[in-house]
Amino acid sequence: MRFLEKNRGSISVLLSIILLPTMTFVGLMVDSARLDLSRALVESSGALTTNAGLANYDTVLKDVYGLFAMSQNDADPDAALQENLERYFKNTLQAHGLLESDDLDLQSELLGELQDIFVKSGTQSRDSLLDVGYDSFEAKYVDDSSLANPRILKSQIVEFMKYRGPASIGLSILDSLSIFK
Repeated sequence: MRFLEKNRGSISVLLSIILLPTMTFVGLMVDSARLDLSRALVESSGALTTNAGLANYDTVLKDVYGLFAMSQNDADPDAALQENLERYFKNTLQAHGLLESDDLDLQSELLGELQDIFVKSGTQSRDSLLDVGYDSFEAKYVDDSSLANPRILKSQIVEFMKYRGPASIGLSILDSLSIFK
């Protein structure tokens, strides 16, 4: 019995020694998961912004020559494009408009409940489970990629015509053969 009396409380010390590294490890895993999720969110927001920016291409130029180019109707097209891309990036990154649809009542209710669980009251908005923001946004052009460069323009047209030329010749031969019916 004396042996048991001397060991009282030792399990508490042992659990304390085990609990500290375990909680530290769990905290590191949660932070690394949030970091990976944030990185993926920023990458997908950038890709979606690029696709949205390219959606404003000139369709006539694309149909005739296969070139993706923006028509320049504005006084300063670069500033307008920069503002639109920044707005697309911000809205995608912060998931604005996710809960505004009336058709998705059940989904918005479930998302709201999830956000109430994960978001501390008063610290973050309910628009995002991650509090991700950005300091600045700048869209840069790739050097020597403008269609104003005659070498680039010629190479793009030649690449498109490699495939369009033979297809056009084949269709014209089929049309001429249909005359003999």
